[in-house]
Amino acid sequence: MRLIALGALVLLCLAATTVVSALPAPEVGAPPSPPWESGAGSVSQGDLQTITTPAAPPTLTLQDALRLGFANNAGFRFSIASLLAAQGNLRATSQSYSLTLLGSTEKNHFSAGEDFTQTDAQALLGVELPFGTTISISALLNSLDGESTNALALSASQPLLRGAGSASSRYEALRQARSSYRGAVLSYFLARQDLALSIITGYFGVARTKQQVAIQEQGLARTEQAAKDAETRFTEGMTTKIEVARAQLSLASSRLALNSAKLSYLDAAERFLKTLGLTVGATPELTSWPLYKPAALDMDALTQEALRNRAEVVIADLGLEDAAAALRISRSNRRPALDLFGSTTSSTDGDSGADWTLGIQTTIPIGSRALTEAVRSAERGLLLAQRGRAELRQSITTEVGENVRGLQSQEERIVILQQSLDIAREKLRLATISVDEGIGVYRDKIEAQEQVTAAERDLLDAQIAYYFGVLGLRQAVGRDVLQGLEQEVAEAAAAGR
Repeated sequence: MRLIALGALVLLCLAATTVVSALPAPEVGAPPSPPWESGAGSVSQGDLQTITTPAAPPTLTLQDALRLGFANNAGFRFSIASLLAAQGNLRATSQSYSLTLLGSTEKNHFSAGEDFTQTDAQALLGVELPFGTTISISALLNSLDGESTNALALSASQPLLRGAGSASSRYEALRQARSSYRGAVLSYFLARQDLALSIITGYFGVARTKQQVAIQEQGLARTEQAAKDAETRFTEGMTTKIEVARAQLSLASSRLALNSAKLSYLDAAERFLKTLGLTVGATPELTSWPLYKPAALDMDALTQEALRNRAEVVIADLGLEDAAAALRISRSNRRPALDLFGSTTSSTDGDSGADWTLGIQTTIPIGSRALTEAVRSAERGLLLAQRGRAELRQSITTEVGENVRGLQSQEERIVILQQSLDIAREKLRLATISVDEGIGVYRDKIEAQEQVTAAERDLLDAQIAYYFGVLGLRQAVGRDVLQGLEQEVAEAAAAGR
């Protein structure tokens, strides 16, 4: 009879859970789809163990730089810690039961000469189901001077209106834990992408400034030779003193430009090492170079890809889910409370029967303005979340368009700069011939040398900027900026860069 009563109560609660809501329990722990989960699955507590700042290696490939940056960047560790905390919270919230064991033993002595020993052991099991059902089971074992008594108690409750189904606190806790975990994964992905972009642009920024130093050194060598030639020609009476002065001024300008380029290189190297979390002060040899490979761009296709893939859209969807849950719960709180409850206890103290209770309890809120305003506030929150998501889509569309137009403009600029460099080199060749033959003005040669140096520098900057634009577009459409990176570096190396 006792077992029938216990079983009937549990079945009644479970049946009420099924009737209250046909909604499935929220998915717990389902990771977001790629590329958002990029790198998230491999995160562990060990990623936070490094304390000392490592020294920079003598040579550094781009892949090595990325590996070091992900391992040592100080700011990125906060994203790792947040992701680990969200994982832990999800695991803890997913546990639907709690089990507690209690035990005690004591020896009692009274002055009248009576002694007795008492031992107690108790087990408490609490279960909370996603749709509001709560079940509590308690088992007690008591021994007093060898005489044992046992007791078993079970109680359960099930909300039928307010706080039932997807409006239950348990369901909402699971939903929030899942949402927080997904948000942490998405935030981790965005932080990892931002860091990767900083490392790549920093790496090639250092490579660019070093190449600019080489360009300025070549320009300085040309102006030094030009200044020597001007002195020689003046001594031989083949030019004027003012041409010598122009050559010397050009030489001073080249030296200043080289000094500025070297300073920019050292500053860029230190900023880059700081981004990697390495000891600053070194200038490692960078062995990778970006690939300049223009490609046709379909703005409409890229925009649609961005609207599908951008992590920010999924974060906005999570915000919509939170707003909808707040509205659902606030509406549920306005409803009357109708709770089914029951309990049963049995013991071995000589009573062969079982005590049980079964009932229903209701609470009806009347004229509660606070509950009404809570619903209105939740409705406004949902409308704002929907509007914010629509605005986000517009912002993403604009961002993709700006990146595509910027790349197209940069590609045209590179073509023009390449033509300008070819013209400047040809002008320098003709000016050199004219001066050597005594029919040209030395000023033209100096001017042509400066134009060659400036054109080489501008073309280098434009090609690097184009590659940075490719990375920016890749990020704008929601792709992993590391996708295909290794192949691009290999192609650049094969092309002789």
